[in-house]
Amino acid sequence: MHKWIGPNRRDSLLQKIEKLKNKQLPLLHTPETNDMLKKLNIEGNRILQYSCYLANLFVPHSLKHKNFTYVNNDCIVGYWIKFEAFASKKYASGQFHIPIKQNWVVAPKYCDNWFSYSDIYQQLYLQYLQKKSPLLWMNNGDGSYERFFVVWW
Repeated sequence: MHKWIGPNRRDSLLQKIEKLKNKQLPLLHTPETNDMLKKLNIEGNRILQYSCYLANLFVPHSLKHKNFTYVNNDCIVGYWIKFEAFASKKYASGQFHIPIKQNWVVAPKYCDNWFSYSDIYQQLYLQYLQKKSPLLWMNNGDGSYERFFVVWW
């Protein structure tokens, strides 16, 4: 689980699970929560806590067709590549968009604003210099789309 890292390598799925387990779920048992639950006529000891991660997972491009254990493989929605790989001719004919983080879960087919490779390359290069790993949507021109991160590391 520790290998499922964020695009900028600052966090991991395991860290998120540990935070939920050790910090967020125990909030139910704090005095402040108990006081609020009493005011609402709710018995805190009768509350069952469950969690469900609705995640979008990305794998290295070379592993995009592999099945993984411990995760729901239906959550794998894309891949990641290094900045240098994006410079290859493979991507030169695509149309691209860099969604803001709040739109990462949106399907690329709803995007109306696509950029050429040369335009998006300039944006990517600036983010690369700042050690940021943006998400890219690629419109393949045939009604299909790809999602991938271009990582700086």
